[in-house]
Amino acid sequence: EYKSYLSNIASSMVLSLIVRRSISTTRCLVAKPVLPAVARKQPRVCKPDFTKCQGAAVLEGEEDPVLGPDEDYPDWLWALADRPKTIDEHIKKPDKDLFNKMRYVKKMMNKRIMKLRHRHPELAKELAFPSDEEVIDRIRQYEQMRAGQDAAKNEFILSIRNRAAEEIAARKGGIEPGRNLR
Repeated sequence: EYKSYLSNIASSMVLSLIVRRSISTTRCLVAKPVLPAVARKQPRVCKPDFTKCQGAAVLEGEEDPVLGPDEDYPDWLWALADRPKTIDEHIKKPDKDLFNKMRYVKKMMNKRIMKLRHRHPELAKELAFPSDEEVIDRIRQYEQMRAGQDAAKNEFILSIRNRAAEEIAARKGGIEPGRNLR
């Protein structure tokens, strides 16, 4: 009888260590069990499947839709990946995009002039709204600035990829240095 009493006390002590009562609620918080060490997972190998559109499944658990031949898709779909036209290309063959771009930039320039006129009423006569030629020049300046930024960004990305390829090759001996990691 004394042994059963001691075992009850021991089990209640262990239970009190595992289960703690929360002061603010009546829920019991249970300590996380200690799991045994798990073997390290194998590294994932990228094997692209170009017959399916990966990640396009609508519902979880469904298979990705199968891609058909290129001829089954409309021509405008392939133009989405092309770089946008520059202002000079738009001017050679005017279209709706040219006028939308000019209207947007002209609107932004007009807002800036209105703010300056409001802040400095003495300069109101000198601050004129931009003409179409000035708007086109502003768009050209922006495109040149953006082209320089894009070139620098692409150069930086390429250098990072090459450095990563060299490090991987040094560690595993798998990828040749200088190979593009795309």
